[in-house]
Amino acid sequence: MKTSKRNLKSFIIFSLTMISGLLTVEIFLRLTEISLPSYVYDDPKLGRTFRPNAKIFRADAEGFCISQVNKYGYLGKPYDREKNRDSLRICLVGDSFVEGMQVFDRNHFRTILENELKQGLNRNVEVLNFGIGGIDFRVMYFIYSQRILEFNPDIVLFFVKDDDFLSADVLPAPEIIVRDNELAIDYSFLNNAESKLRRTFKIVRNFSLGNLSKEAFEQFYLGRFWKIVLDKMNFLLAKGQKQEPIHQPQDRENDRYFGVNTKIIRQLDIDANKHGTRNIIIKVNSWPSYYSDILSREKIMVFDLESELAHYINDEIYFKAFEEFGHWNYFGHRIVADYLAKSILLLYDQDKNCQKE
Repeated sequence: MKTSKRNLKSFIIFSLTMISGLLTVEIFLRLTEISLPSYVYDDPKLGRTFRPNAKIFRADAEGFCISQVNKYGYLGKPYDREKNRDSLRICLVGDSFVEGMQVFDRNHFRTILENELKQGLNRNVEVLNFGIGGIDFRVMYFIYSQRILEFNPDIVLFFVKDDDFLSADVLPAPEIIVRDNELAIDYSFLNNAESKLRRTFKIVRNFSLGNLSKEAFEQFYLGRFWKIVLDKMNFLLAKGQKQEPIHQPQDRENDRYFGVNTKIIRQLDIDANKHGTRNIIIKVNSWPSYYSDILSREKIMVFDLESELAHYINDEIYFKAFEEFGHWNYFGHRIVADYLAKSILLLYDQDKNCQKE
């Protein structure tokens, strides 16, 4: 009996010590912001999305960023769903280039564009950032149809690269598909093994220590562990290895997403008339020529950002990480903002001229 009591007492003391230790580490991580609870979560209807009011701390080979998701669940200054009639509201949607967590919000092209348009148009302008890393063109349209339209935008800018047309989001998400010749939402991702794994970690990710452990496991699981640990020394391991392109050039017949992409492009024109929005595609880099033909045929406006960026060398506008060029740096965000502001101001000047005529 005495032995049992001693064992129970030892177990209770051990358990309390472990709990106290974990709480101490959790408090330390939160106060120092070395690690924070996950700022994203997996919503059954929206897929991977930002957690409203979540703090963000990102540190990688491109630097670090301290930010916060606003109360509406998107990045940047919070604007209500109801828009003032006198305001011009622009929504941005795209992958990590638009998400832009490599820079502070004050240096993000969202903020610069907003300020430049306020001066150029002499009216209130609101720019909302719905970018999220890794998404493809179909997920962009999903975010547009399920979230952005709730905020009554005047202009929606879709930032599209070649792989956004040609490949799928690397993380599980709702997918826009064509069903019975109509666009529909496919939620089969919920049965995906990776999606189930992420849901398993759902509670864990609400804690700093749990999120840190989850990130470490996920990076090892995805084969990124040594690249992160060795940082810039990683290139020594890869030296001499032939780097195959991620996306081989495709023709229309071999493009598995051509049908749904085309349907979305056509729907963007219908949505523009229905909701009174201007849906504009921002060409970030080259895509197959047949997409340019379709965009032209459907009269979807395209801003050729690729040609603007071609005036600069990579060292000027991109962060350099792991011996590769990554996302836009601070100067790159300025260039993007200036180009977009110039293009939008020209658009409104053309509108005024048309009204006079």
